[in-house]
Amino acid sequence: FADSTLLFEKQSRNTIGNIRFSKAILDAEHLPPPYLLVTSAFHMRRALLICKKAGLQVTPFPCDLSPAANQVSFDQLFPSADALSGWNGYLKEFVGYIVTSFKH
Repeated sequence: FADSTLLFEKQSRNTIGNIRFSKAILDAEHLPPPYLLVTSAFHMRRALLICKKAGLQVTPFPCDLSPAANQVSFDQLFPSADALSGWNGYLKEFVGYIVTSFKH
């Protein structure tokens, strides 16, 4: 890619902010869609929903495709620090997706 095709957004603190600020940059530069959405595979579903609600036509490009990150083991069903840590990410994405679904 040429340097002129890479734009960076540095103001956001979360996914919604990143997409809003990125949309403003893309609109100001008059760059035609589709745009490449790069995020972790685990986070892609919610990021795509936010892009859709923002009116951004994106092509998903998931990264961080760790098979271990996508597997739920039997041990995670029982109370432990590791289980709590694993469920934290799942719950955050699940709740975030539900909340985003009902917004706007």
